[in-house]
Amino acid sequence: MRRRRPVHDVEVVDEDLDLDLPAPPSPDPAPRRPCRTALTAGAVTVALLGAVAAQVVTDRGTEDRVRATAALPGAITPLAGPPRMLQALSGATVRTMQARAGDDVVVGVRESGQGAVRVVAHQGVTGSVAWEVELVDGTTRPGPDRAVDHVVPASGTCASLPREEHRVVCLVHDGLWTVTDDVWQAVPASVARVVVLDTADGSVVTELTGPLAPTTSSVLNVVGDLVVVVDPGDPPAVRAVTPDGARAWTWRGPGTPDEPSPEDPPDRMGHLVEAFPVGDLVGVVTPSTVRLLDTTGDLVRTVPVPDGHAFWGWQHGRVLLGSDQVERGASGGPGALGGPGGFGGPGGFGALAGLGRPGDDGRDRGTVVVHPGGETRVPGDPVGLVLDDGSVAGLLLTTDGANLHAWDLDGEATWTAPFDPQHGVLVVDRRVHLSAGADLVTLDARTGEEVWRADAFTGPVLTDGQHLLTLSVAHTGPAVAALDPRTGEEVWRSPVPDGTRTLSALHGRLTARTLTAAGDVEVTVLG
Repeated sequence: MRRRRPVHDVEVVDEDLDLDLPAPPSPDPAPRRPCRTALTAGAVTVALLGAVAAQVVTDRGTEDRVRATAALPGAITPLAGPPRMLQALSGATVRTMQARAGDDVVVGVRESGQGAVRVVAHQGVTGSVAWEVELVDGTTRPGPDRAVDHVVPASGTCASLPREEHRVVCLVHDGLWTVTDDVWQAVPASVARVVVLDTADGSVVTELTGPLAPTTSSVLNVVGDLVVVVDPGDPPAVRAVTPDGARAWTWRGPGTPDEPSPEDPPDRMGHLVEAFPVGDLVGVVTPSTVRLLDTTGDLVRTVPVPDGHAFWGWQHGRVLLGSDQVERGASGGPGALGGPGGFGGPGGFGALAGLGRPGDDGRDRGTVVVHPGGETRVPGDPVGLVLDDGSVAGLLLTTDGANLHAWDLDGEATWTAPFDPQHGVLVVDRRVHLSAGADLVTLDARTGEEVWRADAFTGPVLTDGQHLLTLSVAHTGPAVAALDPRTGEEVWRSPVPDGTRTLSALHGRLTARTLTAAGDVEVTVLG
């Protein structure tokens, strides 16, 4: 395995040291060595105690940093050593693991194309079913009104309530999605509910259906202390309440009595929506507009999505609009923006356009960054972040397909490095870790300078707060390898299933993903 000599960060402390050393003592015929020895031993003891105390403080600081990093979305719960292969999960099971509660219960809506709709809870990612509760009986479930190619069950979703321990909020319905000639279409539900559940037993704590009035294609999210539902339409409507059902507000878009704005552009395919926090605001994104609402439901700003651009994702309270040349899901079906499958767009992981150069149709390509204070435009397409601990405030990364570019909050370039991240990047402790070909590369996130490099690795780089975790492609077979993030030295490695395509984080657990002969995704939990 090839590595370059690590480049270490060195902190130089420039201080004037006034030691005030005494003059050598004059000769004394009376022996005084025992006393002098006692004083020396005492000084050594004090020095050792000071060193131990400093080490304890350092260890505690390191432990706190590891815990803080491991608690971030996209991180792995700290591993004590090489993990074992614990359990294989089907793609259908993984899709029920949507929201994690503080007591290590993972909750989600079980997909249903017929009959009742249930919410299921797993005791941890690898545990058995803790409870299952029926929320829609399915007796009035509608069916397609015409011949279709495929019927896709998509019965809702659940979201965590970070400020409500042992609670999740779930949107459930008995609607369907159909596919005909690659066009997705929603079959409206006859029954749709939004409820807050107790994760101990699945009991309904609060019924939010009335004030939130969900539909088949509604989007559910939690923004701060608000439960937000965005209903599709032209324009969409946004409804928000607290988890206890209080403080309801509704915003309706332009062209309605609530918000007449003739100059606001009409929504293209308005049912493709997403809602999430943008600083202290609520961001509502459609293919044609980004709207920012305050926490009382007042419209703060509307930003048109430029031609040739589409929603790529959001990072640190900023909406990223990148090139639309990357193929996306059509017409809001599952997996497309706002469809029941969740987050759409490539998230910065797809094919990338050139830095600031026009596309094939002559339109300028670049990234539009929408934030609470306004908009900023920078060249290149966004780079997806597997995880960012915020150690370099405001860092934004783009790529031109050959080089990685870093920008600050004002859109000023800070550095360029000759790498094209292929699986997103990891930003931890002021360093950028990325996969480039068969190399795992670490850069100084403040300067872009290369710190170290290791080869024979591929796929996204993950972390448990103490190691970098990545897929080894050595001739001995696929394995997960743990590297020291400071030096790139390998700490341990452990085998993963043959045919593993990538590693990923699933609610804090490390997983290996393979593709079965039938074309289904199988997820093996490691721990």
